[in-house]
Amino acid sequence: MGCSHYPECGYTKPLTDTKEEEQKDANDTAIRSVQNENKLMCQHGDMNVYLKKGPYGFYVQLGEDATATTEKPKRVALPKFVKPEELTAEQAEILVSLPRDLGNGIEVNIGKFGQYVKQGTKSRSLTGNDNIFNMTAERAAEILQHAVAKPEPKVLGKHPQTKEDIVLSKGRYGMYLKCGRNNYAIPKGYAPSELTQEEAIKIVTAKK
Repeated sequence: MGCSHYPECGYTKPLTDTKEEEQKDANDTAIRSVQNENKLMCQHGDMNVYLKKGPYGFYVQLGEDATATTEKPKRVALPKFVKPEELTAEQAEILVSLPRDLGNGIEVNIGKFGQYVKQGTKSRSLTGNDNIFNMTAERAAEILQHAVAKPEPKVLGKHPQTKEDIVLSKGRYGMYLKCGRNNYAIPKGYAPSELTQEEAIKIVTAKK
């Protein structure tokens, strides 16, 4: 749409609103920029922090890629609620610093089942607006107030062959045995709280 005095008056206005389309194009450009190169976010100590994209999505990396003489760098997957093009330098530094110490023995972290706060053997998942970036010691203490502490792992004895400790622990789905790097479900018919060394050895040996 133009002025009736065109061409003396050069005023023009589009007939449709293009702001949304222009914003989408800008976002797409930002995403492509991240996808096509390693984006330097900040420095943590004397090491660079990068935003990268792997086969399973975006992640932040502390330091350079591993070589034949260097160890694999620390990598942390980008939380689903954070868009890669909107990641800030402060957020990137928090991610590579996890677990984040909030004081009084409380820490916030990302685990296999998502974000959580932990104090000793008490832990709670973070939901809603609570996340690893905005969590404070006061809010974490409030969340953990009614959390039930898990029982401390109990060593039942050593495996007679491997000499590794057989430990009774409590996980997300109940009590289980751990021997070395392996975990073992406790079969039905056994009372976990009354499990003996002989029974634990029998369960572990049967699964090997």
